[in-house]
Amino acid sequence: MLAAAMWSVLAISVLAVMAVFGSMAVHLLRASETPAFWMAPLIGCAYVLMFPGGACGLLLTTVLDDRSPARVVVTAIAILLLAGAVLCTAQVIRQGWLTRRQNRRSKRILSRTEVLALIRSGEVERFAKRQESLQMFLKPDPTGKDMVRTRRADPRDYSECVAAANDVRDQVGVIHYHNSDNPLDPSSPGGRWITPEEAAELLNAGEIKTFSFGDPEASFIGPGEHGQITFHGIPTGIKLADYGWVRHISVTPAMEPTMIPIARAAQARHGIPQFSINGHNE
Repeated sequence: MLAAAMWSVLAISVLAVMAVFGSMAVHLLRASETPAFWMAPLIGCAYVLMFPGGACGLLLTTVLDDRSPARVVVTAIAILLLAGAVLCTAQVIRQGWLTRRQNRRSKRILSRTEVLALIRSGEVERFAKRQESLQMFLKPDPTGKDMVRTRRADPRDYSECVAAANDVRDQVGVIHYHNSDNPLDPSSPGGRWITPEEAAELLNAGEIKTFSFGDPEASFIGPGEHGQITFHGIPTGIKLADYGWVRHISVTPAMEPTMIPIARAAQARHGIPQFSINGHNE
């Protein structure tokens, strides 16, 4: 009776493991990016059953004949089950340790030197000042090892982070930033007049979200803002509303013949900017 029970446990364990490998094979053959919803519980069940299955297999070897082929097969299966269980346990422990370590890293407040070095290295994709926290979002890890790609910094360092992001724009690309507490934070670049050459460069680089023309009073020049931004510099007929995380251009009627063809060509190439005519999106 006891032997029959152990045979049953061993057989169920082997079937569960075979089901897992079969499901994974089907998943790979279908090239599906999202595993079926039942794969996770199936893998968990197989993992749990490997321990009693391996133990029952070793116990069965004590009652089987030494020269029996069944004993060799059962011994091999038991060793494989227990070895797989040990390796899976080690991987779970390792992953849990890595996750806790990454969580500690993401919760630690970086010093000003550390966060500025991170921005200048080009590893930061964007950052946002939210309430009493400055959240840094890093670019994806190409190795896939670091799953937690956020860091925290002192919100008082936001102005220095904005300046650093603007300084390295040509070297590492655009780093988007945003102050959720105040979208028109004075530490952000805000609004300024720019030359046709600079406007063309920004448009051709795909950095302009909205291109506005038509009625100057209705031109969309910022998130929910209509003419409330102070533009610095010498008036050139081209306004840039620069928030770091998003940029808008508004042109006066005199500059429309010069800039509209350039903006149209940029739109055909990048899919942006969105055209706003007399305050209404095209």
